[in-house]
Amino acid sequence: MNKATAVSKSIERIDVRQLLREEGHFGVAEAELLLRALSGPQLSDARQEIQALLVETASASRPSNASLLRAGVGAYLLGQLTQAETCFSRTSEDGVADYYHALTLSAMERHAEAEKKFAEAGKHGHDAVECTLRRAGEIRAQGRLDDAEATLRSVVT
Repeated sequence: MNKATAVSKSIERIDVRQLLREEGHFGVAEAELLLRALSGPQLSDARQEIQALLVETASASRPSNASLLRAGVGAYLLGQLTQAETCFSRTSEDGVADYYHALTLSAMERHAEAEKKFAEAGKHGHDAVECTLRRAGEIRAQGRLDDAEATLRSVVT
């Protein structure tokens, strides 16, 4: 990628409302787009959209998994870990939601729970190798170094 391409990508406007509101697939690539919006001149607009979605999902009696995932990722990226954890705890059997839930739990230093959630993310379709590596990190954070090493070795065998 040359400099001109990098600059044009960094100033390309992201439709945050559409990204957070449409019911289609929301994965790691979409989360990265949201992060890009939060990392540039769209910060204020993106934060407002995330906050509005958080309010809606909190007040809805049965929000969709997709809405909870989007709101949870938004809250996680804003550092609102308690709100992110609340959203993710209401999702079910979604690899991306499980993955971001695990990242949230890790950031909250709840390493045993994060370890389990990374395992679930791998079972529910998220990148199994990445989940295993992250799980090893959570095991290490609990001081179980031999178990962490065994988990890492399981990736290469």
